[in-house]
Amino acid sequence: MPLSRINAQSLADGTIVAAEIADGAITTAKLADNCVTTAKITDNNITDAKINAMSSSKLSGALPAISGASLTGIDVLSSGMVLNTVSTYHDTSTNLSTGFVTRFTGTITPSASNSKILILTQFCVDILGDSSCTAKVVRHVSGSSATDLPIGNHFAGAGNFGNANQHGLSYGIHYLDSPNTTNEIDYDFQILEAGNSANVLLSHSGHSSMLLMEIKGWVI
Repeated sequence: MPLSRINAQSLADGTIVAAEIADGAITTAKLADNCVTTAKITDNNITDAKINAMSSSKLSGALPAISGASLTGIDVLSSGMVLNTVSTYHDTSTNLSTGFVTRFTGTITPSASNSKILILTQFCVDILGDSSCTAKVVRHVSGSSATDLPIGNHFAGAGNFGNANQHGLSYGIHYLDSPNTTNEIDYDFQILEAGNSANVLLSHSGHSSMLLMEIKGWVI
């Protein structure tokens, strides 16, 4: 009577050779945990499709060349770098009035909402006789109502408290603004004559200007 079943105890070690085992005959359920060691995996046997993720701690040594387009989560430009600059000039001799009037405007559109805008304003005035002037910068976002920038009490104190004339006096208003927008921003330079009569000239002996610089903000 032929045998239909052989116990494992009836087989001597080494009796069943690999050639006697059909391909796919051993299922994963028959493999013990951790039974396949790295020594049993030949080089180049694990393809990219088998790798789901890799932690940065597994990377060491010299890395191969890679296109920057393939990298994610990397801030290429450092915070504090200048992203954009805009300048405007005023070179027309203008007799100031006793109320704030916009004399020139700088316009910039930030590329990111966390960008800072560095405002560098220089203006030249001639003060004739006993007079003085006060200046400020105001912000408009997308044509909205004006917002005075918090630069202390604006600019005040350019004065001549006597009869002699003073020519070519240069002053500045510098401020780092945080507009928190990517909409177009207008920065208006406004100035008034604060003395007894309209005896202050803007941009008469030299031009006035505004430089706007978009500064890259911090990435958190």
